[in-house]
Amino acid sequence: MSNLREVLNHFLPSILIFILMVGAISSCSKNKYSESDMISYVSFMNGLNEIQHVAQMVDQAPNKYPSCELNFDDYLSYFNELEVDSGWTVSYYYQYSGGGGEPVLYAHKKPDSSAASYIDSVRKGLRTNAIGYSDYYMLDSLQQHIGQENYMHPFHVNQSQMGYFQFTVFSLIGENFCLFWHANYKQRTIVVSKKQLNNIIEGADNNYYHFTESEKQNLQGLNLAPEILLNEDSAEIRIVTLSPWRGLIEWKYSITYGWPHKMYKLERNTLFEYDCGIIL
Repeated sequence: MSNLREVLNHFLPSILIFILMVGAISSCSKNKYSESDMISYVSFMNGLNEIQHVAQMVDQAPNKYPSCELNFDDYLSYFNELEVDSGWTVSYYYQYSGGGGEPVLYAHKKPDSSAASYIDSVRKGLRTNAIGYSDYYMLDSLQQHIGQENYMHPFHVNQSQMGYFQFTVFSLIGENFCLFWHANYKQRTIVVSKKQLNNIIEGADNNYYHFTESEKQNLQGLNLAPEILLNEDSAEIRIVTLSPWRGLIEWKYSITYGWPHKMYKLERNTLFEYDCGIIL
């Protein structure tokens, strides 16, 4: 938890400074790309990647469930352009099945605090070899028990480019922490610049991405910068994800301004197809 707070303390001041810089731009240019915007997105993603990397699965004693070492309230607070509605709660449980583990986010109305106790009651007395089965049906069971909604439902978005960028990022990779074994097939990150992509490829801990010189040249010709347009009644977002088993994917969304915000997928385009070939 201390590591997470150190990361938050390191990155949030710079993000807030750049958000203020963006806010100082005149309203007539709010839909134009600027260097300040780019620095804000890069800084935000650097901090988020560090937070998600620090979070680790914690093994438990036999017949008890592993958990994720993450202060979830601190994690949510990093998305400082989003605010959970006062009548709702966003939480998660750790889904584990011997062959894989991952967080599953869910949302429910306050003051219903029975979700966590319900999860515990379902898990009590289960044999180790039944853990996976119970976990993979847990979300459906929770929906019936507490009437939970999609975990994006409770979020209010600050009507800014950074706000809708953060909303899209949380929707795409909000659960991208504490992934264990087979769950790593879901691993992906948001790429916002060529420098960030090069840092991933050239990084010392890169086990997934190995490109030929010709492929590297092709990658340099791609437009990776996010685009956020604030229209009259909705925001349009273009964003790029990178996955070891899918490559670079361009996503385009429309998000309504009114709460609860509705997110509509407009396009999904493969910019660079890639499969690392690793079988987990």
